[in-house]
Amino acid sequence: MGADVSAVAQLVRQETVGAGDGFLHLLPAGYELRIVDVAGNQAADTLLYDAHDLDNRYSAMDTVREQRQVYLGAGSLLLSVELDVLATITSDTVGRHDTLGGACSQESNVVRYGKHVLISNCPQLNNPCNGWDPTPLEILVTGPR
Repeated sequence: MGADVSAVAQLVRQETVGAGDGFLHLLPAGYELRIVDVAGNQAADTLLYDAHDLDNRYSAMDTVREQRQVYLGAGSLLLSVELDVLATITSDTVGRHDTLGGACSQESNVVRYGKHVLISNCPQLNNPCNGWDPTPLEILVTGPR
């Protein structure tokens, strides 16, 4: 028996994002984004925008309020300022994501990556969560199954 090819997602992009670097990619509906913490304990600041209306961006406040859940995990909907679902967390091996802790500053991200930042692998130099040793992230983008 052969494998069901229709159930295998097609790898569209794979990229290693070093500590302090960023990643930007247009993710059409039905595509999946996987963020892999290669060495463990690294933080990935992730920002989402509606590709057709860049003012309609991810809102941590609306996401938390509407779901009555401070920590995000599998099944969480990531909502925009207009309460649109920008993405859904479909699987999760971490178990608890703090969306209120904030990302690197908007000003520094704009200088580094422009307005449409998606993922920033903040170096977290002053954070003991990674033992003061910032590590890379692996980003995988797959097409619809």
